[in-house]
Amino acid sequence: MTKLNSYLEDLIEKSNLNEKDVHDIRTIFWAVTDEQKQNILDNWDALVSKLKQIEEDFIKEQEILLEKSLEWIDFAIKDINLTTHDELETLKSNM
Repeated sequence: MTKLNSYLEDLIEKSNLNEKDVHDIRTIFWAVTDEQKQNILDNWDALVSKLKQIEEDFIKEQEILLEKSLEWIDFAIKDINLTTHDELETLKSNM
């Protein structure tokens, strides 16, 4: 393992990144030149900060979508209950 790779592993260990980001960084790091590796290492804090911000934004979007989905499900259930109730009342009145 090269010195750059060892340094990368030390940074990864200290950064508390999710498994997918770690995998992606290792894959990219393996594929680039030593100069590009050094650039990644030199800009590590900014890279980690950006990755964490993206993850936070993604989680917020998921929460919003989940909330909207639950609202829609609640609306659909109420609509089904009203329709069923109205149909039942119609049937009763026609008897």
